[in-house]
Amino acid sequence: MNLFRKAWQPEARRWDRAGMLLGAVFVCTGLLTGCGSNEKGPQRVSVHGEVTLDGQPLSNAIIAFVPQGAMKGPRSAGAIQAGKFELDAKNGPVIGHHRVEITSAVEEDEPVNGQPSKPFVTERIPRFYNSNSTLVRETKADGTNEFRFELSSQSETAYPANNQ
Repeated sequence: MNLFRKAWQPEARRWDRAGMLLGAVFVCTGLLTGCGSNEKGPQRVSVHGEVTLDGQPLSNAIIAFVPQGAMKGPRSAGAIQAGKFELDAKNGPVIGHHRVEITSAVEEDEPVNGQPSKPFVTERIPRFYNSNSTLVRETKADGTNEFRFELSSQSETAYPANNQ
């Protein structure tokens, strides 16, 4: 019982107020200084291009640029709609070689015994274009960084993996 009474004594409240004030100072300092800027770290570039699957423009898909080798930097990704993608320099990949992953999951329903079942998600792009991607591109500071990807759902050899 004495422990509870001490917590409500003026000395204990003074420490609580000091802790709250110190916490507020840290929060305000963080808000005023921000989290940094994109000027630090590796330079990013804009990229754009086209993606087709079996000769048709790809939609509802994602393209990701994953830095390769000794190059350090963040992975960058963007949406593919009507066969086109574009990432600006703020969100684009860093300069250098990248493994390119293209994904497009589709939700499907498969009836069980004639009854509707829970939908499940399947990937409509072959894994050699995403999880086991063989696509590689180099982004440059002084280039247009325009890329074209012609994908095939039939086989790895239908289109060259590193087509331009």
